[in-house]
Amino acid sequence: MREYDDYLLFAVSAWRQMSWQNFKKVFDGLYLKYAAPGHLNGSTRQFAWRSLRVLECLGHADAAFDASQSTIAAAPAVLCRLPISGLPQAVLCGARATGTKAALEVACRGLPCTLSLQPQPGGALGAFLPARIAVESETEEALSQLASKLRIGLSAVPPAWVLLEYSGAVEEYALSCPTVQAPEIDWPRLDFHTERLQFRLPCSGTTAVRLSKYQHPARGTTLYQLWRGAAYQNVDRDWGRYLALKESARNVLAYDARHFLLLSRQARRFHGFSHAPVRSAPDTPRARPVRAASRWHCRLRACTRFIPASRLTSPPRLRPRLARSCFQ
Repeated sequence: MREYDDYLLFAVSAWRQMSWQNFKKVFDGLYLKYAAPGHLNGSTRQFAWRSLRVLECLGHADAAFDASQSTIAAAPAVLCRLPISGLPQAVLCGARATGTKAALEVACRGLPCTLSLQPQPGGALGAFLPARIAVESETEEALSQLASKLRIGLSAVPPAWVLLEYSGAVEEYALSCPTVQAPEIDWPRLDFHTERLQFRLPCSGTTAVRLSKYQHPARGTTLYQLWRGAAYQNVDRDWGRYLALKESARNVLAYDARHFLLLSRQARRFHGFSHAPVRSAPDTPRARPVRAASRWHCRLRACTRFIPASRLTSPPRLRPRLARSCFQ
């Protein structure tokens, strides 16, 4: 387990709230020191963006990007219950400090709790994915006492279940995005390729629905627009991809004939690990697609950014949350 993999989260937690520019500077410094000491040419922007997305999905940070702001905030430290059978287990989400591990070890003394640290699977050099910190307890009461000692929150119900219940479907998200009739902006553009599942240079020919990524030539800010003819909708990057896949009749879930499992790419809060590519054994049957799965894929997204207002008892928070201090 590489110690410096936690450094990016330490920096975000220390800042509590930072701009994308400052996040990029921190990432660049860490990348040049630990990942590629001799690497001076090229941009690390793509690597920084990937690391930020994983920090969001693991519940360590919140990011808000729109026309008026590009802010990253450390999430409050909390023990997140896992929806698994057996002894109660929870993973640590949110802000961390250099003394977090030691504070957890001290808090576990005298309680029937077992602390475990595991590196994120498939964590490439320079990804800076923080280790998974999990606690297993013999009783619910002991887990609650541990959270009280640390003065952090503990979810009585696994957040993955709550998010699954309140997450929206692509149809609901599409209705929440207004349609705009306006000329296309002249920023550099990439189009989402539904076959290769990545943004690529525009190709010849026209399609009924097109998801395009625009990057400001000077500031580097990005916009995502879903085009239908001469009209478009401003969409989130993730939801826009699901909408484009739905419109092109592409399935986004796979069914494993051997294990009868529905696989979701971004259900990280069900287990506390980041995603990693899974390679099938030579004798494993190939995954078969499931039809009409776009709705359930979005419901399985543990880190959805859209929750229909009709399903909430109070308005959603529009600003990133400021992190509480780590185990003061």
